[in-house]
Amino acid sequence: MLVIPPKLLDIILSFLRAEELRILVQVSRAVRQRSLLHLFSRYDISMSNICSGVVCIPEGAYFLVPTIYQIHPVKKLSIIPTGPTRWKIHLGALPEILGTIPQIPDVMISGPTNATLSPGVAKLIVALSRAGTDPVMWVRQGVVRFSRPQRFPPVRWVKMPRFPMESLAPLHIGIAIILCIPFLVICIPRMIRNIARILHWLYLRWFGPPLDPTAHITAALWGMRGDSMRIQTVSGPKVAQFVLVTFCGSRVTRFDTRRLHRLSHAQSTALLSALDLKENLNTLTVSKDCAFNLIGLLSFLHRHPSLRELRLHPGAVDTASLKQEPDIHTHLGRLSFLESPAIYIPHILPMGRRVEILVITCISTPHTLAHTLAHTLATIATIFPSETHLRQLILDLTESAKTLPWRTDSDSDIEAGSALHGVACLALVVRFEYRAADARDIPRWLGRFPQLQSLNFHGNSVPAGERNALAQAVDHARIGTSAAAWRGVQFHD
Repeated sequence: MLVIPPKLLDIILSFLRAEELRILVQVSRAVRQRSLLHLFSRYDISMSNICSGVVCIPEGAYFLVPTIYQIHPVKKLSIIPTGPTRWKIHLGALPEILGTIPQIPDVMISGPTNATLSPGVAKLIVALSRAGTDPVMWVRQGVVRFSRPQRFPPVRWVKMPRFPMESLAPLHIGIAIILCIPFLVICIPRMIRNIARILHWLYLRWFGPPLDPTAHITAALWGMRGDSMRIQTVSGPKVAQFVLVTFCGSRVTRFDTRRLHRLSHAQSTALLSALDLKENLNTLTVSKDCAFNLIGLLSFLHRHPSLRELRLHPGAVDTASLKQEPDIHTHLGRLSFLESPAIYIPHILPMGRRVEILVITCISTPHTLAHTLAHTLATIATIFPSETHLRQLILDLTESAKTLPWRTDSDSDIEAGSALHGVACLALVVRFEYRAADARDIPRWLGRFPQLQSLNFHGNSVPAGERNALAQAVDHARIGTSAAAWRGVQFHD
């Protein structure tokens, strides 16, 4: 029996095309291993990537996915299209291939994608979920959608034009009637179409067949597009499995957790750990009562170093997790705006040393406000030295505070080296009634801000008769600021 030396076999295999190597892998066990290595090299797939579970393949190599999965389970599959339009054609074969292997939890399709024009995307999502029965969360350019499998299609309303009611006041009755004629000509056909769609929906609900599993996904895909598309299967302990589809683009992305009200707390936490908008995320708003774990939130911020605005509402972070020591030391070099309750400031602010605008929400009671606010300002003074980026400080005093900050500070708190030299603009949002006696301690408290140039009061809590006296007290209390740089006290109702 003739035995070909391994080196000579490698030379022969190097001259074969990818189609010939594919046939050779299927018909000969003797050369299967070496043929696979050459076939993988044709598509720039290395064995180290296969063993790591993170595989990147071009669109023409879908047939290799089952073979790769037999060698090592695939944790993340990245698909790189070879052309702007060809991927739409070849994507139709991928769902059938993925249906022959266990579920891949993470699939990334790179390159310009337009899911609306690709019928294979809905089938792909169904193949990656449990036969289309999992709810799907869609994230694109700050737009968050949530869709569940539906037995019947929703009613798609025809948008009705808005009649210009504000233009009727100065017009006579005759002119108004003339204006109503074209409006009715437009509205009546649209009303008939809406009624017809309601009747059609009722017919489908009572007599029509159930929808295809991909129908609700196809409906939710309308208008979705981006520079890449990522499909993740999110699951975990006490988490009902759902599918996360993320479209990333080059535009500014704003993500607001208020749109996650349909998810449970466990699902929201799992979403926060799985979502990755990379360099596209610009603004993050964590609404109240989310109670995210601090370490999970820091990990999310670590994956988005381009974040510029961070807004944390009261209850956004679980207070019990504030005692945990984070393993990730995040530095948000681009963070310029931070809004947060005072209790979160010592844990979040050290990551954003280039913050220019800081909004502190004071939700403490009058008994604990003194200690909390003094500790927070001392922390800010420690983080930001005299050469700092912090220029504007806003204190949002809620109704629970019921007292102004200069009525809570003691002389020891102010003299403890907690001066904020860089703050030039100080704003107070007072949400309770201001009293004339509250102005007596303001000169001593303004010693915290030696370079202060303006003081703004927001809200109508300061009576008009007390504003002049308060402005004069502040003018006499300023230190370190010249008369030319001082812009005075302003009141904004």
